[in-house]
Amino acid sequence: MDDKDERKADRDCIHVHLYQTEVEPADPCYCHQHVLAGVSLPAYRKDSSHVHCLKGRTTFFVDADGQHGHWHWYEVVTDCAVDLNDGWHVHYYCGKTSVNDGHCHIFQGSVCLAPDLLLGKDFAGDDDDPDDDDYVEPKTKKKHKRDDQDEVE
Repeated sequence: MDDKDERKADRDCIHVHLYQTEVEPADPCYCHQHVLAGVSLPAYRKDSSHVHCLKGRTTFFVDADGQHGHWHWYEVVTDCAVDLNDGWHVHYYCGKTSVNDGHCHIFQGSVCLAPDLLLGKDFAGDDDDPDDDDYVEPKTKKKHKRDDQDEVE
């Protein structure tokens, strides 16, 4: 299967998952938590399964003095789908947030269940679809520094 066929196959597997989890406290001296919540990006194929990209920003935390606050950015790719043998599947994920306010957080969880949904070729369109060449696989290896992010040593 060449790249164009794989992109078409990816479009046949259109679904997303909801997710929500709390991060682990950064350390005992700086004990606070954030929440990650959102909707995954659509599925893309990996090996004989598929994965999703989860990315966004955590909830905002304000220190007890009310003068300082921060949030963190995150971007991870889920594990491959775990088939539940009843027409549904789930994905697990884990990762680390950006470094902000001198610390980062570790998080893990599972996405909400979704049906095993593969749409027919009629939905995917024909070979003349100009959008075929627009597919870009999410890149999670590259680190982005945002204006509100501390320097990473």
